Amino acid sequence: DLTDAPAETLVPLGSISGIVEEDVDNDDVGDEPIEGIMVQLQDATGTVIGTTTTDSTGFYIFYDLPIGIYTVTEENPTNFVDVTDADGPILQGPNDDTDSTILEVPVGPGENVTDQDFVDEELKTISGVVLEDTDDDGEGDDPVPGSTVSLISPEGDVIDSTTTDSDGVFEFTDVVPGDGYKVVQENPPDFTDVTDTDGTTGGTTLSEILVDVSEEDAPDLVFVDELASAAPSGGPTASPT
Repeated sequence: DLTDAPAETLVPLGSISGIVEEDVDNDDVGDEPIEGIMVQLQDATGTVIGTTTTDSTGFYIFYDLPIGIYTVTEENPTNFVDVTDADGPILQGPNDDTDSTILEVPVGPGENVTDQDFVDEELKTISGVVLEDTDDDGEGDDPVPGSTVSLISPEGDVIDSTTTDSDGVFEFTDVVPGDGYKVVQENPPDFTDVTDTDGTTGGTTLSEILVDVSEEDAPDLVFVDELASAAPSGGPTASPT
């Protein structure tokens, strides 16, 4: 008699899916979908086995996955930084929730793994101008080129320094969203402060401006200086007796 061969057992395939969203109000939560973001899938050996892009709703999916452990990596758009993703920190290894990579995603037989999400936010720009008050009216009149301007982090560290151009303009780009930044202007030789315009929370001295870029860029900051010889004396002179 012929013995029938055992039937092959087919293991159903699974999938991994998620969304990529932008955090527009700096609360670490996705608010708006980001379309056209490249997402890669790697197997347990680190080999890239799939690449896709997010659709108009920020959604991506990898189909037909056998049982295994996978890694999902998102490529941040230009001028964006990763805020959070679906995995949290682990005690050892490179995995954390702000690195655009989700490690060790297990897929079981026929399992559809969802919610492998990424949240990004757009880097900000802080810019402004340094002007000279030439007629002692407290208003800026002419640009001051070559003035040193520094960007200070909320922790008090110097992030970047620049000098104003021929139009008195300065700019800091790729600033991580947040509040508590300071923009500090160093007066050129023989100049003294007159006034400045503040960011959202207001500066504490005439040579610094506190800036909030949690949700928007901070353009149009203004420092006004004048030659020290043109500054008011500060008080009346006593008459001789």
